[in-house]
Amino acid sequence: MTTARTDRAVRDGRRHRYGHALGVIAVSTGIILGVIAADVYAGTVPAVLLGLLYPVAVGVALASRRDADGRRGLGKDEGALIAATAVAALFACLTGTDVWHNLVLRSGEDVSAVVLQEKVERIGRGTVRSYTLLPRDGGAVPGGDLRPDSQRFKPGDTVTVRVDPAGRVAPELPGEADSPAPLLGFLGLNAAIGAAVLWTARKPRPPHPPGPGRRRLTERARRARERLRGVTGWPFAAAAGALSAAWLGLLQIARTDPTLTVMAAVAYFFVMGGFFGMFDDDKARNAYRARVVLLTVLVTAALGGLLLSTT
Repeated sequence: MTTARTDRAVRDGRRHRYGHALGVIAVSTGIILGVIAADVYAGTVPAVLLGLLYPVAVGVALASRRDADGRRGLGKDEGALIAATAVAALFACLTGTDVWHNLVLRSGEDVSAVVLQEKVERIGRGTVRSYTLLPRDGGAVPGGDLRPDSQRFKPGDTVTVRVDPAGRVAPELPGEADSPAPLLGFLGLNAAIGAAVLWTARKPRPPHPPGPGRRRLTERARRARERLRGVTGWPFAAAAGALSAAWLGLLQIARTDPTLTVMAAVAYFFVMGGFFGMFDDDKARNAYRARVVLLTVLVTAALGGLLLSTT
């Protein structure tokens, strides 16, 4: 009897740890996508402000996990994990913006232009070169100056660039616009963040005696976590609907590219699973939550299919 209880406790503990880890990954992925969307549609300042919330949000999520003594809080390992994931998230946001630029340029057109002027901007010890272009058939190049990654040109050179006729993004060289490197980098960085979080969930956290400051922070986090874990009814359904609505917005952006569409679909089911895993394991509440999540996923999948069928 004792052995059966022990085995069940071990299984429950493992399930809770990995469910919590999926919730942390959902928070991380959501903020990264939010920063990219803010940078694209609202500008750099809102994106930076949202990005500053990343270590705070991930830290609060990690602090809600219990150690072997049942305490919540951050240990040394979690502090290092927050720092590492914040750095990886920064580069994921940068590469994600490049992915969006390339996605827009996939439906653009190639234009032959002449280099009129080279501009050199010094940033720290490095330099950034940009080129003012004039199309050979006259007019102006939509999107502004060309900023190639490595190639250099001089005034009078003729170059072929990929442009967005609406001018939403800057022109790029066709080879750079078609490069899979930004997408692979974005996926790789997010996979690394997820793997690091899941790695920390493989075994229970060792106990650590909290200091006075940590006790106060832990108590606040505990109260906030308990309020969150008890959410059910319409607030839970509204939160699930908000996540799904945000995903449909991302699908609207990504639907012109099959790879990004598949990535968005996989991310949605991953995020919804993590969202469900963030709450307590009360059977009655979870039965309701499971029905809400299942219904939300089915409705969202139908809407997503309808959206894709109109492309």
